[in-house]
Parts: sequence; structure tokens; C-alpha cells
Amino acid sequence: MNEPPSPIVEDISSAIAIHRASLDRDRKRGAQQAESPLQVLSTMGKALKRIFSPQPPPQPTATPIVEPPANDRDPATLTIAEMLAAWRIYAGKHYPAKGEFTMVEAAIRPLEAYYGGELVADFGPKKLKAVQELMVKGYQVNGKQYRGASRRHVNAQTMRIKRVFKWAVSDELAPAGLAHSLSSVAGLKYGRTIAPELAPIGPVDEAVVEATLPHLSAIMAAMVKLQLLTGMRPGEARKVRPCDVDRSGDVWKYRPRKHKTEHWGKTRVIFIGPRAQEVLLPYLDRDPESFYFSARESRLWWFAKRRLERKSAVQPSQLDRSKDKPQRAPGKGFSRIGYSQAIARACKTHDIPHWHPNQLRHTAATKVRAQFGLEAAQAILGHSRADVTQVYAERDSAKGIEAMGAIG
Repeated sequence: MNEPPSPIVEDISSAIAIHRASLDRDRKRGAQQAESPLQVLSTMGKALKRIFSPQPPPQPTATPIVEPPANDRDPATLTIAEMLAAWRIYAGKHYPAKGEFTMVEAAIRPLEAYYGGELVADFGPKKLKAVQELMVKGYQVNGKQYRGASRRHVNAQTMRIKRVFKWAVSDELAPAGLAHSLSSVAGLKYGRTIAPELAPIGPVDEAVVEATLPHLSAIMAAMVKLQLLTGMRPGEARKVRPCDVDRSGDVWKYRPRKHKTEHWGKTRVIFIGPRAQEVLLPYLDRDPESFYFSARESRLWWFAKRRLERKSAVQPSQLDRSKDKPQRAPGKGFSRIGYSQAIARACKTHDIPHWHPNQLRHTAATKVRAQFGLEAAQAILGHSRADVTQVYAERDSAKGIEAMGAIG
């Protein structure tokens, strides 16, 4: 696999010599060129820029599908691609939710593309730093360009790569000291890297959310309200189903079928208070296994709204323009990208400050903490560790029910 190449460095005199040789060659061919001093400087500048500018990493060859190694495979002859194939089998069972698995897949993408054919035993801190640099500057895999990431994201992805090698050591697929040596690679420091620094996610002003709601479909607006009132994650709001909600008490309890920290042995309970219950009331007649919030219904709602606002008569040919087998049809539920893009589009069209669904969770947490303290906010957001959850689960639940009963 290809390693990130170093910049080509030559002296200026050689660049000038190349330029003069090119001009002499043109003159011998009979080219009539009237060269002014500005033209000469411009041509030389382009040549120097081409020579001294760092070249982007070449596109690596497509990595073939690699079978996982047999149990008796000698770790000394194991390639990184084979090790990653074995890790995918393990990760498919270890990560029930797709979120973390997808993030690790993205982290190991440059590792596999540029070092997949090398031996695991030959990998070390310098090569991990090279992968780190690829994530900062951007890289190309199978013709697709991946842009550089922020400092915090690169650090998080580097930690995920280290965890993959730590697992390989524990499964005797890598030398015993490899994980320890890779741990010596420090994260990128603030102000000491060209990786961009992104502002941390903060709460969004509720007035901004209220200004956005009229420009969303009624179904998506209900999803935004539910997330704002309960502090649930965007994915939890998109995928809430009747069969996942216990409506036996005054405060309903929503237990997502899959959640972000499931592989750590955590349980996730989201409390739905009276105000959030009112948001769900129009959607209670759903099939128990279907989503409360349907992307298909949201699209039909938009069609109906536009038809009501239409001033001219509807032509017979336009009464039903739906296709029997459309190439792209909305799914049963909202996608992550579709949810955030709809909000971004509404904000841009109507000159509203941009915000995204993750900020609703921060807004809810800030409000709960201000009124009921940090412990209630931890219970509602599900941020406690697994061992702390076992100790404080009952008390945290009581505080969460009290908080949601008052403001949810």
C-alpha cells in the first residue's frame, strides 16, 4: 500500500534551468514567442509552485476483500488487512448499535488503504503518526476524496485505531508490545497543528427553535418538540415506536431498542412527561412496530399543504403525479441526514440562525440542570457509567421522573 509521500524538493537553479531549456526547445521548433519580463516571471512562478508544492497522496489501489486469518495463523506473517477482517467479525457482535462500529470503520479506512498490505508486526508509532497526518490533510481511497478533519475528531479516531490494535494484542494477532508502543503517540495539541479547531456543541436558544418550527412539516416539528422536552438523542427521537414506550404511569418510559452505550451493558430509559405526551397523542394509533414519525407522511403533508396554498386550479394530469416504482422514495422513518438537512434548509431559507438536532439535547440538559441539579440531568441524559448506574439507578430514576413530571 502507498505511504504518504514526502514533498519533492529541488533547488531554484534547477527550476530556472528547466525553464530555459523549455524556451530553447520552443525556439528550435520555430515557435514565435515574444517574452516580456512579466511573462518570464509568471512562467517561472508556475514552475516553482509545481516543484515545491507538496503533492497529494496518490490514490491507493482498491483493497480486495480479505478473509479473516485462521486461528492457527502465525502473527508474524499476518497483514493489517487480515487483522482488520478478523476485527470486523468481532465488532459485529460487540457493537449492537451501528454508531460506534461506523466510527471505527471510518477511523481504520486510511489505515487499511495505505498500510493494509503490510505486516502487523511492522506497524509502529511512526506509521500511526502518518495515518494521523492523512486524517488531518485529507486522503483518497478508491477514487473518493476524504477531506481533512478537525483536531478533536482526529484525536478521537486515533484512539479508536489504538483500541483496534489493543484488541489484536489480546487476541494474539499482534505482538505483545505493539499496543503499548502505539499508546506513546500523543493526540494533536491545541494551537500546534493545522487541523481546524471546531467550536464545542452548545445549546440552541428556544426562541430560535420556535422560529424554525412553522417552516417544518407538522411531523418533523413534533419530533423537534419531543426531543427538546425530553433531552433524547436525535436518533432516539427518529426511531421511537409505540412498542418501546411504557404508558402505564403518569410519566411514560421510553426504552430504545438499540442505543449508543448498549455494548457497555447500560440500560437507557427516557422519561416522557405530560407536555411531551401531548406531542405524541396524534400518533398513538400507529402499529406497535412502526415509527411514530414517518418520513412518508411528512412528504405527503408537504404535498397537501402546497396544494391548499395553490391559487390556480389543479389540472387533471396533476391530481396524482406519484410513480408506481420511484427510484428514490422516502423511508418509513427519518434518516439522520434528512432530519438535519430539513432543519438547515428551513433556517437558510427564512434567515434563521443555523442549528442542528444535537443542540436540542444540550438545551434540555441545561434547563434540567438549572432547575433540578446535575444529578437529575445525568439521569435524564443517561450519562452515568455502568457501575455508577447500578448503585444510583433507583434514586436517579426518581429524580428523572420528578423533573419530567414538572417540565416535560
